[in-house]
Amino acid sequence: MGGSVPRCCLPSFFDPQQFEAVASHHAKCIPSPLATELPASALMPQHSWKVNPSEATLVPLGASALLTPTGRTPSGKEVYTVPPGSRVAAYSASHIEVLAPNGTLLHTFSNGNSPSPSEGQDYNVHFAQAFYDCGTDASTGDPTQITTLNATFVVPPIPENYESQVLFIGPGLEGFDPVTNESVGIFQTALQYGASPYQGGPFWTVYAILETPSFYVIPSPAASSSSESPPIPRQETQPVVYPGDTITTAILYDPDGPQFDDQHRVWYEGTFVGPASLGDGPLLLEISFSNPPSRVRAKILLQEEGSFEAADYPAGEMVFEDIQLVLNPNTTTPGTEPEIWWSVLVDPATSVGVEVLVDGGVDAKVAIVFPDSA
Repeated sequence: MGGSVPRCCLPSFFDPQQFEAVASHHAKCIPSPLATELPASALMPQHSWKVNPSEATLVPLGASALLTPTGRTPSGKEVYTVPPGSRVAAYSASHIEVLAPNGTLLHTFSNGNSPSPSEGQDYNVHFAQAFYDCGTDASTGDPTQITTLNATFVVPPIPENYESQVLFIGPGLEGFDPVTNESVGIFQTALQYGASPYQGGPFWTVYAILETPSFYVIPSPAASSSSESPPIPRQETQPVVYPGDTITTAILYDPDGPQFDDQHRVWYEGTFVGPASLGDGPLLLEISFSNPPSRVRAKILLQEEGSFEAADYPAGEMVFEDIQLVLNPNTTTPGTEPEIWWSVLVDPATSVGVEVLVDGGVDAKVAIVFPDSA
């Protein structure tokens, strides 16, 4: 990982060396069955991330069959899998590029459309969140960026039902198109439950995801192209975590992210620290929302699809503690730094609640309250 996390941004029980060791894992070439689907050059680790697009091996869009959808969520959003350590470079809400770990262009998403509204039961995406809009610097007018957003939580009980639901819960960072102010997407270091056996299952796992209005991008081995070889189950490719496990996750500014010609990009990466079951850590990716840097919104977020009753959720509540939100000092004018206060926004279609128990940018606490199944 390029750059270290300030000690003041980490809970007191943290071992910074452990945090750095896990955080840097994503930069390595992680072997997976996906290697059989890619050109070898796309997975070779590089000593420098300063990628010049003119020097990268560009894959023609017509040859980007790798990024055909590997699944769909209950709302109809397509799921695309990418090699671990990939980067997603957005130019606008309608132009998003996926780069392999060495900078090779794998795919371009353009003119994305949201999936059609579901008929009958409501399978659409619903949100419950506490958020802080980082806004713009009072002196320069430029968007304020973050250095870190981290939080600690305890994995909640397994939901009683395992049906069609998908839950993503954790810190997130949303970027906005600098021209249209449309949402480019939400980068989330998420605790996930549900989905198909390939995307998940009746257990908790953790990984970084990008959710846009029309699709998801996740780091994962690709579905086999052979009808005789079924996709690899999620629990064989991603760490499974268990109720009662304590996990700290963070979204971090990466000062060493690639700077293309005549561009100024801000890159964010995710990391997790927790129980031994995490092993070498989840499969990760990195995101840059726009060039020039866009407005961003930090959040503690639940995303849900296909949840219809209390038994589709965990029991009780899930509390995020030791929340640290640090604004990037390079994007704020000294003496004008804003105070951080969390706002709550809950989709009226969900039964989940959000409570800010302790406000502010240091040691904040937010509870995601699940509906009572009693």
